[in-house]
This record gives sequence, C-alpha cells and structure tokens, in this order.
Amino acid sequence: MSGGMGERIIRTLVESIDASQAGRTPLAMLTRSARTNDQSETLIREYIDREITSRVATLLGTPDAAMRAGMVNVQLLGLTVARYIVRIEPIASSSVDELVSWFGPLVQHCLTGQTASS
Repeated sequence: MSGGMGERIIRTLVESIDASQAGRTPLAMLTRSARTNDQSETLIREYIDREITSRVATLLGTPDAAMRAGMVNVQLLGLTVARYIVRIEPIASSSVDELVSWFGPLVQHCLTGQTASS
C-alpha cells in the first residue's frame, strides 16, 4: 500500500462530512444514533464492513488485512465521534489539513506499519 493512503483516507472522511449538511453522512448519522438504537448499531456495523473494512482489506491483500482494516475503522470512528458528535476540542475546530497531518500517519501505520508479531 503506497505511502500517503492514510492521509487520503482522513482527508476524504473529513472533507466529506464537513461538506455534508451538519454532518449528515451515513457514518456520522449512524454513529450518532448507534448509542441509543440497536438497529442503528447493526446498520453502522454493516456500513463499516461494506464501505471500509472490505475495501481496505481487499487493497491490502495481506494475511492480517482484516485486523489492519479494523484498526483503520477505530481511527475513523474515533475521529467522527470526537469531531462531529461529542465535539471534543481542539479536534472539533481543527482544519482539515491539521487533522490530516495528525491522523493520516496513524491510519498509514495501521495500514502498513509493523505489528508486535512482525
């Protein structure tokens, strides 16, 4: 997986949600309602599996691809919750470029970095 993929993933996520009407993307809306609605919880799992996990795992094509995709999911969900739902500062008011510079390398490490068993 080429360098810079982590940054592109974060940029796409943040720009997409920022451009939507008040965070009305499927990921933001399902994440917001998953805390109180079992159906939303199921829908978010299905959405993440279809839109993120399976795509990332296919791109990686490694034996640990599912775990790596899962780690990417943790970063994306955490960022989504912190920025758009709980509005934790300074994450909520950071620019796209700032978030890309902080979270992009984390996601890149999830995609390509060494694991404890490597």
